Amino acid sequence: MARGMPIPNSEGMGYYVTIEDINADIIVASEPNKKLVKKAGWIADNRSDVAVYFKNKGLRVSKTTLGEGFLVIEMEEFQLVATYISPNISRAEYKAALDRCMENIRPDETSVILGDFNAKSQEWGAPAQDERGAALMEWVAALDLVPHNTGEPTFIRGNSATHIDITLSTQSGARKLSQWRVMENSPITGHQFICFCIGTQRRHNDRSLKGKIVISREQFEASLAEAGIDELEGE
Repeated sequence: MARGMPIPNSEGMGYYVTIEDINADIIVASEPNKKLVKKAGWIADNRSDVAVYFKNKGLRVSKTTLGEGFLVIEMEEFQLVATYISPNISRAEYKAALDRCMENIRPDETSVILGDFNAKSQEWGAPAQDERGAALMEWVAALDLVPHNTGEPTFIRGNSATHIDITLSTQSGARKLSQWRVMENSPITGHQFICFCIGTQRRHNDRSLKGKIVISREQFEASLAEAGIDELEGE
């Protein structure tokens, strides 16, 4: 049985969310608890800055590429690229990290790119574009990518709300990706839970693949400590 972190509900009371509680085939976490991703079943990049968990064991992975702050998972029907880029690095370091991640995308195939880019642009709901958003938009234009954010803030802390968790896809991916949303029962502060569906043509299972959850390291660890849990255990 998995143990999870308490998430405040609308009345401020805590309840537990475990891996089994999340109705998704694939879970993606940016800045996850490093103890969590060492457990069996998680795939993490070389720094454990981003990690992926497959709840649906029937999904077939043909290749995995692990980088510094990003990972690439090749499946039968689409490519998943997930990343976390720190806000505490220089402009040059940010561009280098972004380039290392984005150069793995295959623009002529079905690819989904997501994660905490710490970049702002009106294209995904921010009121203004910053330098990091401009750098990411250069890749969006060069690869003809489609942003799927619908304008809701994805990170909330106190009175601050920003749009830094971004979901992109290739044109082929855009035709299959639907129902992108920020979940209503997300934590009150920190990175919000994001979910979407990817239509597939699996022979033995016609369910859509469901998308991503981004959780901050600080929120994860603080919630576990508050609940008196030393670590989060998967199956």
